[in-house]
Amino acid sequence: DTCMTDLSTLPERFNGKSYAASLSKFKSPSTHYINGSAVPESYYEAIRRNIANAEVSSDMPLKYGFATRYTVMKAYPYSDYLSDAAGDPEWDDFAGSGVLCNEPLAIYFLTADKKFAYVRSSICSGWVPYSDIAVCSGKSEWEYAKPNGKILVVTGNRVYLEPSSADDELSEKLLTMGTVLKLIIPEDPDARLINRAPWNNYVVSMPGRRTDGSYYEKRAMIPMNRDVHQGYLDFTQAGIITQAFKCLGDRYGWGGMLKSPDCSAYALNVYRCFGLNIPRNTTWQSLMPVRVDDIGGLAGEAKVNAIKSAPMGSILQFNGHEMIYLGESEGRLYTINDVSSIKNPSTDDGSVLRVRGVIVNDLLTLRMSGHTWLDDMNKIIVPTGGEYNLILSDGTWVYLNAESVITYPQKFVGEKREVTLEGEAYFQVTASKERPFVVKTKDMDVLVTGTEFNVKAYPDESNVQTTLLRGKVAVFAGIDKKEK
Repeated sequence: DTCMTDLSTLPERFNGKSYAASLSKFKSPSTHYINGSAVPESYYEAIRRNIANAEVSSDMPLKYGFATRYTVMKAYPYSDYLSDAAGDPEWDDFAGSGVLCNEPLAIYFLTADKKFAYVRSSICSGWVPYSDIAVCSGKSEWEYAKPNGKILVVTGNRVYLEPSSADDELSEKLLTMGTVLKLIIPEDPDARLINRAPWNNYVVSMPGRRTDGSYYEKRAMIPMNRDVHQGYLDFTQAGIITQAFKCLGDRYGWGGMLKSPDCSAYALNVYRCFGLNIPRNTTWQSLMPVRVDDIGGLAGEAKVNAIKSAPMGSILQFNGHEMIYLGESEGRLYTINDVSSIKNPSTDDGSVLRVRGVIVNDLLTLRMSGHTWLDDMNKIIVPTGGEYNLILSDGTWVYLNAESVITYPQKFVGEKREVTLEGEAYFQVTASKERPFVVKTKDMDVLVTGTEFNVKAYPDESNVQTTLLRGKVAVFAGIDKKEK
């Protein structure tokens, strides 16, 4: 389960009493701190009461709205930073995810004090400050206001609107990478907007919030010199790397705190610029229906070769952390990633280096366990639209196309070398007359000894195609046998 949700398909009514009862019964965390002082049990009891005493009924309508600014979704409705270390004032263990300005939300109910709302975004659910949400009059208004059609995508790490004394809400408003806004073509390009003509500016629709919390459309201007793009960026390896480097040196923010992403949100925001909305955390991302290669059982040269064959811009993971692959230089494998801490490379005492920022590093970087990142690497993820290259244990090269899956053993044993393909791949097979190479698809098998060929066998296409570039193949389809 990737926990991705199409908000438009959620049930439009729900049992609020059941939600409130369930959410108020959370177990108190282990010892945490606020500004260095241990959090008392009474703190959590107050949170539970705030949820349990909410004005809810057993049959409530789901509401819809937008985040009016960058905000943070948390596991519980509270405003402080709850740190697991007394000396760390910049950590909030229960921050869950940054919510971008103009991000659509499904809204369930408010706490008793009306300060927090329990919401769901397309990637997760949790509590956000109610003051950061504008609630639409109904689903139809929400659907209309969503950024469909002509859009403007924020492609810079941080983009600020111009200062204004005429509109405090829009003055110097922060827009972070991946924010998507509806692009407006003004009927009168000379008409004043926020007290000035919008010449050389993009005009966009943004969510406004009335004092009662209701939504209305606000129009804003973004200077054309800002790092924004009309429509999504073209999905290329160079584009992914370019976006990733725009954040180099930016700070790390666990769960979106401090208006900053953590490791998985960093990759998420980069990919949002291309119109790809991927899951929120490392575990959910590894369950995407795209090319996900499990390399946890590989070691040494086999693991290095698996990573080297991945395209730049792929997501690499070990448990609890992920990074964007950059490629090889002088025998070292490099990544760019948003990391909290590593083992200090400048000392021998095993001390922690608190990085908390976007860095470039090689995979020989040490974890606190003493393992290198390469040692613990266990996943390669190639999002939809990418390609994947790998070297099998016999030296055969495979170039896998987008939305394709190949199943193969870590090491070939027996009289045949068999792989199973769903999708499209190009093979350069290592010659071996004694051990033929077999590609199995839904409708046919391709048998070779040493050759170059392409197989196309997508599950939603009726035909399976084999294209021979060099050598000889035997194709078995049902009871028929054909040679080329």
